[in-house]
Amino acid sequence: MNQQEKKPLISFIIPVLNEEEDIAKTINPLKRLTWLDKEIIVADGGSTDKTVEVAKNLADKVYIRQPGEKNTSIAENRNKGAGLARGKYLFFMDCGVQIERLDDFVKKVISVMQEKPKSVGITLQVRFHPEEENKVDKLNLWVINKTIKGLNKVKLGIAMGWVQFVKREAFEKIGGYKIGPALTGRPGYDKVVEIARRYTNKPL
Repeated sequence: MNQQEKKPLISFIIPVLNEEEDIAKTINPLKRLTWLDKEIIVADGGSTDKTVEVAKNLADKVYIRQPGEKNTSIAENRNKGAGLARGKYLFFMDCGVQIERLDDFVKKVISVMQEKPKSVGITLQVRFHPEEENKVDKLNLWVINKTIKGLNKVKLGIAMGWVQFVKREAFEKIGGYKIGPALTGRPGYDKVVEIARRYTNKPL
């Protein structure tokens, strides 16, 4: 394995809309991955606060909406960010998401993708921040995580949109996230299912 394969370029893509309070908390842990060949991309959906200003100071690239340019959904926002990406892998991550043991997680997903070349994507279980979580939230996410894990076991390859790590080749092959009113509530689900079914017929 050559050095380039050991350290592939990772494109972190963060869709945002009025996230001035959380965007630095999301980007700064990524910037501390100094061992990683990476680029951090923020795709703005038309923020009216200081999100873009903060993003310009922290990210490598920022997609900024032009006057009159509509933002149809977070799915479209992710696609805009992917359009700026150069990485072999796209790491979609919603603003406000925090990954425990981030260094270990990133190293693990890169290792898995290289050791299992037929794999096209990886996700992880999610939970609310402990200080914000209530019993209903905890139960809902337990159901979601169990459902995702179970459906992947039967080769239905799904994931929530909050955190997804995917080969850019696979993402581009299916044309990115689907966009439309009927899909705005589950853009992550739709994209991963289509990759799993059309690209490799393998679960993520």
